[in-house]
Amino acid sequence: MRMLVSISALALGTVLAVTPAAQSGSESRPSDSFETPFVANGRISMDLSAGGYRISASQDNKIRLQWSVRNRRQLRGVEAYADVDDSDATIVIDGPSNNFRATIEVPIRSDLTIELSAGEL
Repeated sequence: MRMLVSISALALGTVLAVTPAAQSGSESRPSDSFETPFVANGRISMDLSAGGYRISASQDNKIRLQWSVRNRRQLRGVEAYADVDDSDATIVIDGPSNNFRATIEVPIRSDLTIELSAGEL
């Protein structure tokens, strides 16, 4: 069963402004990241595999993805990207089935639709 979460632009600004961007405890875990420009007031659709996710506001018009895994071999199995088309973006993250964590930063004024198969958001 998949969960679907929608957050409006005004609520997003309030929620994301108070959410810290860094994930505690991930400093010693193998990690990687991705960044791309994106406009403010755009629509972002996320398709997220099972894991622990933190979504926060970026202070500029960029989408940033950062993920960590338990061991270095698991990094090869992570698929994470943002497909940007004008003011629409699709973020896809597919990671290992256990102990996967990711932080996603989006412009503070964005409309989000999130599909999360299982985990913490």
